[in-house]
Amino acid sequence: MRKHISQREARAMLRELKELKQAERDRRAAWSRQYPGGVHLITFTMNDHSRGCLTTAQQLDYPLVAKVSGSELYIYAVK
Repeated sequence: MRKHISQREARAMLRELKELKQAERDRRAAWSRQYPGGVHLITFTMNDHSRGCLTTAQQLDYPLVAKVSGSELYIYAVK
């Protein structure tokens, strides 16, 4: 049997959902603000596998972070 919620509870849940959505937009905007003022350093040509991995991460709205270790470049998708 399904429990019905009151209008008051429904409004509280909607308000909480709006706040959570705004917090998520703010979190993502904090990352995106870093890029427009950034400086382009270098362009790499990627193979299909690498391009597919990075494109998928971008479509999922994950920011990409690069780290250099020795002679290798590591790219992470951050949740």
